[in-house]
Amino acid sequence: MAKKPDLLPGTLDMLILKTLTRAPLHGYGIALPIKRSSENVLTVEEGSPIRHCNGCCCRVG
Repeated sequence: MAKKPDLLPGTLDMLILKTLTRAPLHGYGIALPIKRSSENVLTVEEGSPIRHCNGCCCRVG
């Protein structure tokens, strides 16, 4: 089994937000560009971005 890369806290937030700057997207539309740009090193499951960001706007302000 391949070892998963260690990510700094906030990395997924940054990747999701960077992806959303290109176009408004849904879960799979967010996950696919992250997977492609990382050359399949990072895999984000289809519903993960939505679950991950649930309520994040409230935490920022």
